[in-house]
This record gives sequence, C-alpha cells and structure tokens, in this order.
Amino acid sequence: MKSLEAGTGGTRRVRRDRLVRRGVVCILAMLFLVFFSVLAVGFFFSTTMSAQISANERSCHESQLAAESGMRFLRYQLSRLSIKPQVSPDKLLEEVNTQLGVLLEGTDNLGTRSIGYDGKKISIPAGPNDLITLSPLGQTFRATITSSGDRLTVKVVGSSNASLSKMCRAVETEFKRTNLPSSVFDFGLASRGKVQVKSGTATSVTGTPDADGSILSTYAGSGAISTGSGAIEGDLTVIGSKNDVALGGGTVGGTADAAAIKARHTHVIDEPLFPYVDTTVFRPLATNLYVPGAVTQKNIRVPANANPRFNDGDVINGILYIESPNNVTFRGNAVINGLIVFENKGSAAANTLDFRGNVSPSSIPAAAEFDAVRAVAKGWAIAAPLASVTMSGSVDGTLEGSVIASSIDLNGSADLHFKSGSIITLGSSPTMIEGKAVEFAGTAADNPPVSGVRFLATFLPDLSTYREVAP
Repeated sequence: MKSLEAGTGGTRRVRRDRLVRRGVVCILAMLFLVFFSVLAVGFFFSTTMSAQISANERSCHESQLAAESGMRFLRYQLSRLSIKPQVSPDKLLEEVNTQLGVLLEGTDNLGTRSIGYDGKKISIPAGPNDLITLSPLGQTFRATITSSGDRLTVKVVGSSNASLSKMCRAVETEFKRTNLPSSVFDFGLASRGKVQVKSGTATSVTGTPDADGSILSTYAGSGAISTGSGAIEGDLTVIGSKNDVALGGGTVGGTADAAAIKARHTHVIDEPLFPYVDTTVFRPLATNLYVPGAVTQKNIRVPANANPRFNDGDVINGILYIESPNNVTFRGNAVINGLIVFENKGSAAANTLDFRGNVSPSSIPAAAEFDAVRAVAKGWAIAAPLASVTMSGSVDGTLEGSVIASSIDLNGSADLHFKSGSIITLGSSPTMIEGKAVEFAGTAADNPPVSGVRFLATFLPDLSTYREVAP
C-alpha cells in the first residue's frame, strides 16, 4: 500500500510540473505575439512614413521643376519684347505689362484669364490663386514681375498640382534691359540726314585704320551722300540705292575711279538703329549753377534762356549741363575739361552750340570730386540730341569720345580729330563737312557711350542673380 501511495504522489508531482511548464509556454507565446505585433505596427508606420516622405520629396522636386520651367517660359516671353528707347525707367513696368498682355492674353497658356497690374507689380495670371498649367501631369506655376530702374525682378512659384501649398517652391532672377545690336557705331560719321562734303581738296575724312573714316547716311533719296574733291578713306553706305551717292571727283577707299567706288566702296544696308540719348542721367552731376563772367567753374548747370558766352581764358571743369532752350557760344581759347550735355528737350532751332576760335573739349581733371562725372562720361564728348552744333573759324582740336547731336556743321579752317568716337546726327538736316579735315582714330564701336544711350531693347537674364526664395 505504501508503494502505491508513493507512486500516486509521484504521478501527481509530474502532472503539476507539466502544468507549470505549459503556463510558461503560454506566457512566452503571448510575449512573442506582443513583440511581433509591435514590430508589425512599427513596420506599418515606418512604411507609411517613408511613403509620405517620398511623396513629399517628389512633390517638392516637381514644384522646383515647375518653378524653373516657369522661369524659362518668362525668359522666352521677355526676350520677345521690343522696348522703345524713349521709354523711361519709371514707365518701363507699364510698357512691359502692355506688351506681355498682347503676347499672352487669349492664348492657351492663360485661356480666359488676364494679366494683373497694380502699378507696382505684374501678376501672371491676375488672380492670387490662379496658376498656369505646364503639363497634363498637373504641374503649375504663377509669376510676378517688379522693376527697379532698367531691371526687372521675376519671381516664379511652382507647384506639383493645381493649387498652392507648403510644398511649393520659388525661384527669382533679375532681367536687365539690353540694347539690341546696331551697326551705327561702326561708322566714323552716321547721319539720318544727308551728308555733304565740300568740294575743296583740303576737305577730307580720314581714318586710322582707313575704315574708321567711313560714312553712313540713312536719307532715302538722291544725294544721300555727296563727296568732294578731297579724300574719303573709308567706304560710303546708304539705305536706298548706290545711285543715291553723288561723287565729286575725289577719292573714296583709296581710288578715284567712279566705277570702282560704286562697285567696291559703296554699300546698301537696312537702316540701323540710331540711339536715343537720355540726358536726365547727367543732370544730378551738375551741382553748381552757372555764374556769368566767372573765369573758372566746375560741374555747372546753365538755366534755360541764359544764352551764355564762354570767352578766351574761361575754364569749365567736369560737366557743362545746358537746359533747353539756350544759344551757347564759345570764343577764343575757352577750355572745356570735361563733358558737354545739352538737355534732350525742345528743338535744334532753339538749342545751339557754336564753337569758334580754338575751343576743344579736353580730359576731365583727375580730382576725386570729378569721379562721378568721369564714370558716366566714358565714350562721350558732346551729348546734344536736340541741338545744332557748329564748329567753325579756327577750331582745331581733338575729342575723345562721340558727338551726338541733332545736326552738325563743320566749316572754316577747322581740323577735327576724333579718338575712339563717332559723329552721329539724329535730325533730318544735312551734315556739312566744309573744314579742312576730319580724322577718326577708332569709332564709337571701340568706345561706346556707357551712360544715357538707349536703343530698341529687350530683356536678358542676369544669371548671377538666380536664387531660390520663399514662395
């Protein structure tokens, strides 16, 4: 009986041990179940987060591409503009708005929408939430344009879809007003009117090299250029027909043979662009008022109707700025150490510059007080777009830079030497060369005026200004 009881007790202990082990297994199974559940949830959230990050990165990348594509679109549209030289910087944005409206409104890009303009900013499209669609995939953009002087600042906001959001990206670039190319500075003398060279053998137009002594007239008709019996070392160029040139028996391009002159040294071209001269950029530099009778003056402004006379011994340093109307005369040995500017206002009938004696514009003094004048004077000798200029008597001098005037008459015994500059006349009156000689050593193409000169222009990007900005 004892052995049976012992056996029975052992069996019970074995059963209890098995039950304990089964409980541990359940606990371990539960722990593993919880562990794998946590891992599964973690993997789920990780995958979801990765997908969201990937979607955001893709959205940002598409928005960036949309912004850059929009900038290329605006770059193309701005390059199509033709800004007349008479458009001043304060009217520039208004003109850009007008021309972009013609180019874009009613096209597939804008559809029925329009361009917005509030006087300070151009919005493309007008609505603050309107967007231009780039592709069927949904990328869109909008742009704004502001101006400062002769520069435009273009900001483009790109989106990966049809709405603006925090995923949008924006880029910004400045565009500068850029003159279209013109060949007018390639000539020693370029005139919108006729060019008449006196028949005397002493009257000549020479160049160093010879081609710098070339002549252009855009007068459309007979007698556009009339040569004399002296030498013209450059070629003759007109816009109508070679028969518009009247030869006076002298040499052109080194030959006196009329047939050779017409065949090899007379050219017909399309009319080149002539410059517009904005004299307002020079006015702030004329800080002192003209004092009649003063011997030495600097950076002076001559009021309208003052009709000043500068005599032997008078010296003007820096800039001589003349308001319109005025009749200005120079006599004797008056010295102009600087730049002469005649306000672009009025007409050549009321605005005159009459040089006689030995007057010769010379170099600007090296003193620091003339630094600002020196900076804008590069390429200039006389800027008088609505004034008639006469150089007569014994004027015999050298000018560095160009003379641009409404009309020019060189007569008497004058010899005139140009260094890196041209004579350009903007009016319809004939340009008269009746003195002894006009010599060109370089033309305005070698030394173009840097300030105040505008041609027909378009806009080109200043790539150094490209930047990513906040939308």
